[in-house]
Amino acid sequence: MVYCAGSSSQAKGEQDFMECMKRHKLDFDSSWWDKEQCSNEVKSRDYMGGVYQTMAAKFWPSKFVHWVANHAVQKGNVSFYFNTEVKQIVPTCKKPEDVVADRYILHVDDGSEVQLPCNIVIHATNGWASRLFPDGYFLTDHIITPTRGQVVLTSPVYPNTIKPNFASGSDGFIYMIQRNCDGRLLLGGSNLQCLQQESRVTLDDSVVSELVSNYLHDWMKTVLTELPGNTSNSTNKVVIEKEWTGIMGFSRDHRPLIGPLPPFPNEATPHDNEKTPAQYRHGQYIAAGYTGDGMSMAFAAGNALAEMICGKLHPDRFIACFNPARFL
Repeated sequence: MVYCAGSSSQAKGEQDFMECMKRHKLDFDSSWWDKEQCSNEVKSRDYMGGVYQTMAAKFWPSKFVHWVANHAVQKGNVSFYFNTEVKQIVPTCKKPEDVVADRYILHVDDGSEVQLPCNIVIHATNGWASRLFPDGYFLTDHIITPTRGQVVLTSPVYPNTIKPNFASGSDGFIYMIQRNCDGRLLLGGSNLQCLQQESRVTLDDSVVSELVSNYLHDWMKTVLTELPGNTSNSTNKVVIEKEWTGIMGFSRDHRPLIGPLPPFPNEATPHDNEKTPAQYRHGQYIAAGYTGDGMSMAFAAGNALAEMICGKLHPDRFIACFNPARFL
């Protein structure tokens, strides 16, 4: 993947960042591309250079998730409920610290109002995270804002000319990949530019924004000027064939929430002979609010939560700026 810079100051910042990563042995085989190399590989002369990482953006999440699911089923004692919305999480004990076999009952809607008992609940719904919490809980106060993202898919571009996956923060954050299977370009982003003119704070992913469509289409024509199909003598013009949207979760401080949930308001008082209130909500955890960086953080987040649940990692020893309680 190459992260391109649209100005000299941005290029210097990216070079400094790359050198800092190398000093700390975190560069992941990165190198600097100058303006000419960016022009040749990205098919645009708009960029001053970019940081190229050979192993970045090489992951196919859908294949991996299906593999994990199949592996879990083969191990046994695992059930998946597809197209099943959780409506409510109901505690089964009077005191949060009580030890019971099934601490919660999940009321779900799959057409038959099934109730599922469980002892641990992980909120991994990102932009939808606030929907299962009672009014007055801190997560209902715009801590995680659902934001609609949008991508477009073009007609095939031959030959396959854009070698790396591409991203740039100088265009309101644009990302792009050319698919090896058919040469089509998958292009998305423009959040920063379009948010100035159109609110995309919503849970509705059934709507395609005309403003974002126009921006992405114009960007492709005016920035990728060296792309076959965009040149003046091209016979097969590049056109957008499909568009769709999806909901992301943006946290208030742009950092994810990873760890146990704090108590609900009515639980934040001492119980019986306790001298201090409960620090965490027993049995409920969250991993959400990735602010567009879920692919690079979700696996480490899942591993951290697993270790917390198993007692191998105390929440206070995890990264403090990811602790959900920071918003209290």
